Amino acid sequence: MKKQLVCISLVLCLLPVSALFSQNDPKAMEILDQVSKHYQEANGITATFSIETQAENGEEYHSQGELKMQEDKFFLSTPEILTWFDGTTQWAMLVDADEVNITTPTEEELKAVNPYVLLQLYKNGFDCTLEGQGNSSNGKTKRVVLIPTEENELEKIILEIDTEKKYPVSIEMINKNSSRNKITVSSYKEKMKHPKEIFVFNKNLYPQTEIIDLR
Repeated sequence: MKKQLVCISLVLCLLPVSALFSQNDPKAMEILDQVSKHYQEANGITATFSIETQAENGEEYHSQGELKMQEDKFFLSTPEILTWFDGTTQWAMLVDADEVNITTPTEEELKAVNPYVLLQLYKNGFDCTLEGQGNSSNGKTKRVVLIPTEENELEKIILEIDTEKKYPVSIEMINKNSSRNKITVSSYKEKMKHPKEIFVFNKNLYPQTEIIDLR
């Protein structure tokens, strides 16, 4: 479950964020609208990232990975899990277990795994405020804080947005039980025009992997 939440958080970080919020600070919304527009014009992205997770008991988890996205498709790679999604079918491969689960998610299931459906969950679920400068050394980031408007285990989400390049450089999700998950983007490339094949699991590349078809 922790790995799945990391996946969701990362993809959410790199998707257009303006659709997530309803009653908001106009200045924050202006920044988010710019990020959304810029993403729509990116025509495929590749991003590398680091992950910092702190559990409720204080246990820490660190990892890194790469994300490739094109429209509603994505491929996410970390040392622990590989996930392919071609817009219809999802392949999730647990590296240690050397197995891949194939699913055709229902609309309800997509809310947990598909970033585009995930966005709809939060469409009217947050208020956002602009809290000034971010923590980056170049001085070109702004800090936007999102607070759930309904009862939620989540306390807040903190976005740090590069206002020059117009993409989130980090996202931190803080829960009410003091656990937190932070993803920091170390590189972000646009105009990648990824071939559709990279969003589909290729069994020829993993001949020893057990395939579990749950469709």
